[in-house]
Amino acid sequence: MEIPIDVEKVKKHTKNFLALFSEDDPFVPISDADLFKNRLNAKIILKKNEGHYFKNKEQKEIRDFILKC
Repeated sequence: MEIPIDVEKVKKHTKNFLALFSEDDPFVPISDADLFKNRLNAKIILKKNEGHYFKNKEQKEIRDFILKC
């Protein structure tokens, strides 16, 4: 990632992280999923053919994740 994330500062605000990635995102490589998983213990959801901004704007996984927190 070009702009470093202050992980310790971010972790002070919540303990629940969710990161969605799409295999065809031209800006955020799917390999960054490991960074979010390892540094923030984020739940990772991998999508197919959703691009950078998901074509299907309603993501059931996001709603379900929030309801469980």
